[in-house]
Amino acid sequence: MLGVDLVKDARTLVAAYDDGDGVTARFNKNLLEVPNERPGGEFCPELFVHRALSNPGERRIEMWLFSEVEQKVEIADLGLEASFGAGEGMRTEISAKFTREEVDRMFDDAGLALLDWRTDGRGLYGLALGGKKG
Repeated sequence: MLGVDLVKDARTLVAAYDDGDGVTARFNKNLLEVPNERPGGEFCPELFVHRALSNPGERRIEMWLFSEVEQKVEIADLGLEASFGAGEGMRTEISAKFTREEVDRMFDDAGLALLDWRTDGRGLYGLALGGKKG
């Protein structure tokens, strides 16, 4: 069984990944806390701004953090320094979207057959059931 996020229009995607309450922005900025806690990073999440960008050609949404200022970030335990120019971004997530036909091909490539396919009432999400061929 495979849950599938189906292809949708850019406006719907950006609204979901850049919500007005800032939930996704907080989640995205929280990614900077991991290198701060473990390998001794010095990221300041307040110096980054979250953006969700639709990439229709690749049929995906991308989450980015853009530096609001020019800065250098030390990651002491790794002996690294990351430099960011003002407005420079780092992609933090890619969320790909699929069609039923692509899911059918993926199952086939894995040596499986698509046995059943269901979607929600609006066709935003799919549930695919695969099994042995024949």
